[in-house]
Amino acid sequence: MGKTDTERTINTVRGKTSKATTSGLIRLMEKASTEVTAIERVDGRFKLRIKNDSGEANVSMDENLPELIATACISGPSQELFEQVRDNIWQADVEDGPRPIAMLPLNSALWKIAGLGEEVVDKVRNTDFEYGHHVDRLHYERATVARTFGVLDDITTVDHAQAVSSQTQPPRRAFMSWMKYEWKMSGTTIQLRDEIKRLVNRLPDLPAGNLMTLAGFFCDAGEYGHALSLLKRAKAKSPNIWANTRIPALTHLLVREKLLKEDWAIREAELVDHIIKSETVFPEMMRKNRDSFAVVANGPRQIDTGAGSIIDSKDIVIRMNSGRGSAKFETDYGMKQTVWMKNPLNYDVKRLDKVPGVETVIVSGSGVLHKVANIGGHLRDLAESYGSVSVIPEEFLRSTTRAIQRNPSSGIVILTWLEHLVGGLEDQKNVFGYSLNDQKQKQTAHYYRTTPAISNHIHNWDAERDYFDTLVRPQQD
Repeated sequence: MGKTDTERTINTVRGKTSKATTSGLIRLMEKASTEVTAIERVDGRFKLRIKNDSGEANVSMDENLPELIATACISGPSQELFEQVRDNIWQADVEDGPRPIAMLPLNSALWKIAGLGEEVVDKVRNTDFEYGHHVDRLHYERATVARTFGVLDDITTVDHAQAVSSQTQPPRRAFMSWMKYEWKMSGTTIQLRDEIKRLVNRLPDLPAGNLMTLAGFFCDAGEYGHALSLLKRAKAKSPNIWANTRIPALTHLLVREKLLKEDWAIREAELVDHIIKSETVFPEMMRKNRDSFAVVANGPRQIDTGAGSIIDSKDIVIRMNSGRGSAKFETDYGMKQTVWMKNPLNYDVKRLDKVPGVETVIVSGSGVLHKVANIGGHLRDLAESYGSVSVIPEEFLRSTTRAIQRNPSSGIVILTWLEHLVGGLEDQKNVFGYSLNDQKQKQTAHYYRTTPAISNHIHNWDAERDYFDTLVRPQQD
């Protein structure tokens, strides 16, 4: 059956739906190199029989999806289409049993039309597929595309685990991406440790960099002997790896075991001790000032509110990343700052450019001490400028991620932490500047920028807003 026959088949439902809708179906099938052999419209859904080089399948999809696709093909991707495709990886549901591999081209086409970048989707589809059984490939692709774009739900977790663990010798890159994700989401549970050990035994030729990452995991788990064994294997493969890939917690372990004695290593081990000792500073600060604090996000929502004086009246004022007191925005955002929460990738405020009044710095992000290589210089600069430097506890990053099932922004993670420490969060009383679902995908709007910043992070602002509403009370009259 050729393209003409596919169009003719789809056009059989034109009398029951709009021209744009049938056009969207045709464009989707063209993008997926997939033919439609039968179609009907039932109770607000399209039921189709599709066929492509990967096989055949009976699928159904919501009736409004093709019209969104048609609009995107003419005018460009819309936020509505993006949200639909992102929030339901398999927007086109398979009717008869497990999703067959024939769905893969259709799935990729949906991602591409939604504006997520053809080069990224194609990379996922064309790499790491050394699987002998198509079901494993199906699970891996679905999980990898989902995670690439920030979807962190239970289905994705099961898919990835099933695809990796079922292999006699899983592809190295697939194994490492699964391990890093599980570490981020679950921590270092006994079950995860046992599964990682089992799979590592299947991959005897892991490169030095991967062995360092695995050593970081077991160091975080407190299995120092296993971490040291992996570190020695890494060094045997690459003699300079300990110096070239300086993961702070691993350097600390190697110094403690007298396996590293260089001055740089001793200084970094001392820095780790300093950060660990500082971890109580912020919690104690908040508990002492639970009735007089403000957390100020960088969204433009505070403009014209005149809340600056309320913010500056608080004993503790927390600002994030590039947000800092500015005379230009003083009326709405205030000037005071006592706590700086900083993503290590944010360099808009130079780390040696000391912000007046800051008493402590919290470095956000997952596994700063156990995962991030060569961050010691950055942390040392912050410690020398501000004294107290700590990292955000992993438990609050994980609980926030589970709640929204997406990669969380630093701003929403600190609200989880503050709710645990002091509670009583109220908009325009102690919480300011959270715009969230006013943001656009792949952009972040800041009050101090005239145009949104392009962001590579995938945050679901709608999910964050819903979660925000469970943590923060509306402004009281």
